Amino acid sequence: MAKQTQEEAQYTRGYPMRMCGTCTMFGGMKRGTGNGNCSLVMSSPSMPINTYGICNNWDPLENPWGNKLDGQSRHAMEQFYNDVRGGPGQ
Repeated sequence: MAKQTQEEAQYTRGYPMRMCGTCTMFGGMKRGTGNGNCSLVMSSPSMPINTYGICNNWDPLENPWGNKLDGQSRHAMEQFYNDVRGGPGQ
């Protein structure tokens, strides 16, 4: 399967609870940079794939301690982050 461009995957800034660093497709982080690789989205020199990014194909890692927030609470937190920063990708 060919990798998607960042535009195709709608790669943008993530949320504290929803970001590349908590995705099954993120790996190979380069020490001290936060930058790594994604098995689905291409990196670019001007915008490397970073642990703090997010795309529309985010696949969360299994949390061995369980999720502490229910879906409604998680949605409310994400809406709060959107409102504070001016909407998704702003």
